[in-house]
Amino acid sequence: MKSASSPTLRWLSVVILALTALPIVFSLTFQKPSARPEPTVTPSDTDPREELLVDLKDNTTPQEITALEQKYNIDLEFNTENAHDEKLMVADIDPARLSDLVTQLRREPTVEIAEPNVVYHLPPDEEFIRASRGTGEVLPPDSHAAWAPNDPRYKEQWNFRMIGMEQAWEKTRGKGVVVAVIDTGVAFENDHKCYWAKDFRETKFVRGYDFVNKDEHPHDDHGHGTHVAGTIAESTNNNEGVAGIAFEATIMPLKVLSASGGGSAADIADAIRFAADHGANVINMSLGGPFPSGAMESACKYAASKGVVIVCAAGNSGREGVSYPAAFKECIAVSAVGPKGELTRYSSYGKEIAIAAPGGDTALGREWGILQNTVYQGVDDYYYFNGTSMASPHVAGVAALIMSLGVKDPAQVKAVLQKSAKPKEPKKKYGAGLLNAADAVKLATSAEFQQPLLADTDEASGATTDGPKTILTVQSPIPIFNKWIDLLVKVGMALLISGVCFAVGKFKKRTKGTAQYPLAVTAMLLAGLLLPDLVMWYWGANAWVNLLAHSVVIPSLLLALGLQNKRALQLLAYFTAAVTLHLAWDVWRHVAPFADLGVRALPWLMANIIVGVGVVIAAIRRCTARLL
Repeated sequence: MKSASSPTLRWLSVVILALTALPIVFSLTFQKPSARPEPTVTPSDTDPREELLVDLKDNTTPQEITALEQKYNIDLEFNTENAHDEKLMVADIDPARLSDLVTQLRREPTVEIAEPNVVYHLPPDEEFIRASRGTGEVLPPDSHAAWAPNDPRYKEQWNFRMIGMEQAWEKTRGKGVVVAVIDTGVAFENDHKCYWAKDFRETKFVRGYDFVNKDEHPHDDHGHGTHVAGTIAESTNNNEGVAGIAFEATIMPLKVLSASGGGSAADIADAIRFAADHGANVINMSLGGPFPSGAMESACKYAASKGVVIVCAAGNSGREGVSYPAAFKECIAVSAVGPKGELTRYSSYGKEIAIAAPGGDTALGREWGILQNTVYQGVDDYYYFNGTSMASPHVAGVAALIMSLGVKDPAQVKAVLQKSAKPKEPKKKYGAGLLNAADAVKLATSAEFQQPLLADTDEASGATTDGPKTILTVQSPIPIFNKWIDLLVKVGMALLISGVCFAVGKFKKRTKGTAQYPLAVTAMLLAGLLLPDLVMWYWGANAWVNLLAHSVVIPSLLLALGLQNKRALQLLAYFTAAVTLHLAWDVWRHVAPFADLGVRALPWLMANIIVGVGVVIAAIRRCTARLL
């Protein structure tokens, strides 16, 4: 038997410690940015300057564009690289010329729309309250539902219970639907400009666009867009934070609003067309203004003609008068109710309202806001927001659930939402009534609305095969596995392996082998297979202790120190083999055991699998007899 002081074992200890230390450093670096600086406002973050918006006919030639520029002494530029086909152009002009120039350009045969490039904003007076600690359960669980997510703060999402989400989740979770969030962006990437919000690590994304800074990284430098996206599809049933409505749907982040909350009509119209052209099934716009824009209305008509459902916040004026784009007939205008189902003090209302949904009311207490994860003023945490901005994504999320069941026509999706709503008067405040997700998915599967299912989907990504490909996804390619099935599978593995070992030991008559202690072998296998998950369920998905629990470091170090007892060494080998099998299981399912490391956890898991195999081999070699 080799001595415990063997140089090989000492080097093995050093390697294992290094493998363990690296992910801990990563977790401390990326987990909770409690002292991140507030975003710096640069010129690109400010509201757009006064501009002219010109939408030319699609067949306008470069020569005709040049002729217009020379005739009116203006410098027309495409709004973005995506606007070339639709000929959406803008120009900086002297404000004194704006009115006359718009009138003159509208007479030109090549001009479809000429108007001021109006600035739209986030709805005013929306309150953001940080919720670092849970306030406890505010509504009882749904006694009629068989499934609820394991997210520890889901119990605070009274709004999901209000609309019957637990019953809806039993039928669908939004798989195969792409929802475009046209807002301040989404915190879904880690780089020098953005932080990847901690409860979005398992959310699926397709590449979007930043129409403010004109690049392909629609980072959220405000916090509003991430919160809105969270209501729609925040990572769910991942032992972290809170839940999202259509959490198997895919988010397309489109940034049109700056850090100060303002964005131009040209950018919004451009983003609507981008979403329609790049595979979005649903658009959510939690933004607005009091004046209509011809370019935005034209874009909404274009998106609707391509089968896109458009959901918009009604506005926060607290009086009659629905904001734009919600007031356009192609859009589903959403008013906001509080926890009692009554219209909130801030919600706009009017004849255009289609439906009402929870928007929160922090005037009754912070726990009555809408709780989601976001990165606000540089801090990644959970926040209570309230406003019609929060009501709109509830409807967008349920629309995604409806579309995932095969109802694809926007008019029919709207009909399902309205027919399933809980009726409430007056209509100018509540539209068809209060959003009811449970009845909506039930109605969507009825004979009245059933149609052929959505286009084939990419099983690995969840995105439509004729649309953009999913990126930044860390989750199981086998959706039937949930926590309890996963647990039963691992228990079955342990019993099967221990049974085989016992049978082989008996068959070989190894009276001094493992057949003498089958219960101990079973216990070691169960511990190795289940302990990592038990630690994660108890301490949460982001706890640093998961780095040790999902590692072979402890049994490896024990082995390196040198066990002299053969039976103890054999049991240690079983335990280490079980931990290694657990890691391989997670890699096969493509599941990172702790959300804040995301895809960076997978190489580390692979390294631990290799070390685990080496430990088992070393243990066998140190035994004077074979393992079985």
